Amino acid sequence: MNYAHRQPIHKTCSRLTAVFVGTLFCLTFMTSTRYANAETLHALLVIMDTNPLLGTAMQANEANITHLLRIIERESGMQIRKKHLRESRDEARIANIRDWINTIRLHEDDVLFLYFSGTGKALGTQPTEEYLALQDGLLYQSELRRDMQHPPCRLKLLVTDRCDNIVEIPEDLPPHAPVDTVKIDALFRKHQGFLHLTSATGSEFGWADAREGGLLTHALLHTIDADVHANTWKDLLKDIQETTDELFQAAYPNLSAYAKALIKEKGIKHQIPKAYSLPTHIESDTPRETETLWAFTNRDAPFSLQVGPNQKNYQRYDYIIFGIELKQDAYVVILNWAADGQFKCLLPNTEQEDNWMRAGQHLIPNRDSTFDIKLKRTGTEKFKILALRAREDSSAIAHLFPPKDEGVLGQRRTALERDILQILQNISTQDWDESSFAAQVLETER
Repeated sequence: MNYAHRQPIHKTCSRLTAVFVGTLFCLTFMTSTRYANAETLHALLVIMDTNPLLGTAMQANEANITHLLRIIERESGMQIRKKHLRESRDEARIANIRDWINTIRLHEDDVLFLYFSGTGKALGTQPTEEYLALQDGLLYQSELRRDMQHPPCRLKLLVTDRCDNIVEIPEDLPPHAPVDTVKIDALFRKHQGFLHLTSATGSEFGWADAREGGLLTHALLHTIDADVHANTWKDLLKDIQETTDELFQAAYPNLSAYAKALIKEKGIKHQIPKAYSLPTHIESDTPRETETLWAFTNRDAPFSLQVGPNQKNYQRYDYIIFGIELKQDAYVVILNWAADGQFKCLLPNTEQEDNWMRAGQHLIPNRDSTFDIKLKRTGTEKFKILALRAREDSSAIAHLFPPKDEGVLGQRRTALERDILQILQNISTQDWDESSFAAQVLETER
């Protein structure tokens, strides 16, 4: 073949190359325009799938959440990076969860999603904190939330479908509506903060269907797919709670006589998922500027907490003692805004983790306390005392603070105050109360 024959072919190839490059450029431009600033969602699915009773339900949960992740990837343009830790593969261990959290590399706009499907908190007469049962021990949900605080990113999701027993959901379930792209985009790309959602409130059972999976997970997918105008997690939570309880009420006739007798004995009438915290919608949620953690109160509290210091003014290096009066047994959390600007949790602390107090009068600190409060700086010292009915609510707040009782300043302090405020806003007004006071610290007289 001579040069004259090759010339047209060369020009044709050039034209094809130009068309290909142009097409590729257009596709790239269109993709980058549609998914501008596309984030990555890092998902960890922990599936306890070997339980003889609940194993198939846990597998259904895994399939449902995997389906949800596909929808998110398709409808929002987010990249999905998914990892499974299955009990059947000897992977569902606390160490593996923490290793994933500690080694993952996150961009500030990324999303961290940790989903657990298995058994957890045992019911009892004494208040107990929510925990998850892993292969190598029990992991308290408050500890898991604290572990997830460290990697910085825009949105963090912790969903724990803690299932205690099997129930049969009626087969005539309403069909899912077509996927709402706007809702998916709003929930996963236009929120910031922390969603911590668990399957039931207080001592309620978490139920699961062998075919459909846990009631919480089924309700989560159904409400995301449903044709309702809930484009914020705050609004969606109401639908999730209502749908979960509707599933429980519909399935109740199918419970065994033993299960009915057990829940009657314990006074259980519902399954209402609980949110320990909710993220903020970036565009529509406008925080109430006047509402700060310091000023936040609970006017509807059914029990009272009264606090009083032993004096109003102190000198530098004095020790402060104050009295509290509880009208009901509660977990007591003491928050302190020190004169030097540091924000600390005084109780519970590393030396005194037990903060359960009986109704009555108490001195803080007292002779049994492992800490004291020395006023080292001049200025205003502020204290807020929280009385909480549930241990998990107390732990959720205390575990937000750094280890070794360290205080926080600046932006970390602002973020921590916001997280605690959000937790309190999501606790039923019937389950907590608070009281605050401020003390003036003057220079030591000579």
